[in-house]
Amino acid sequence: MDNGYSLDLLPVHRALVERAVNYFRDDDRVLGMILGGSLAHGPADFYSDVDLYIVARDESFEAVFDERDVAARAIGSPLFRFAVDPIPGGSRDYIVTYPGPKKLDLMYYRESEIRSDPKWEKQLVLKDAAGSLAAVVSRSTRAHLDRPEPGELLELDQKFWTWCWYVFGKIM
Repeated sequence: MDNGYSLDLLPVHRALVERAVNYFRDDDRVLGMILGGSLAHGPADFYSDVDLYIVARDESFEAVFDERDVAARAIGSPLFRFAVDPIPGGSRDYIVTYPGPKKLDLMYYRESEIRSDPKWEKQLVLKDAAGSLAAVVSRSTRAHLDRPEPGELLELDQKFWTWCWYVFGKIM
């Protein structure tokens, strides 16, 4: 498995990722997997979690997500796990903690939801059955947001401190 430099330095994290890849590798409903966060682009440390994006075919998404607990147990012996309430336009997440403790965030996406976006920049594609995920990650390196103008930053700064003062006043 090609991996980011962080996995070479963190064998427990690497083993967790390898077990996840082995579980999803031969599942034809799963088009791909992307490793994100500090393990993909650093710097990661002993306390880093594993961010793993699971991309399922649209027609298979519900079945793959419904089997999330089976996947969690196949990857290891979970201490605890829970599904996160979905956010519109985001992934459906399943958070699993394993002995160590190591936290694995399984973030499920439909194939149709994967588009170029700065969040995919520097992420590591672990499985790409159709070749589409590597293309999305590649295009995302150029999908930077424009830098805000100084006036926009000043306005945001003023709003921030106004909100802080408002919250402080309400607490008092």
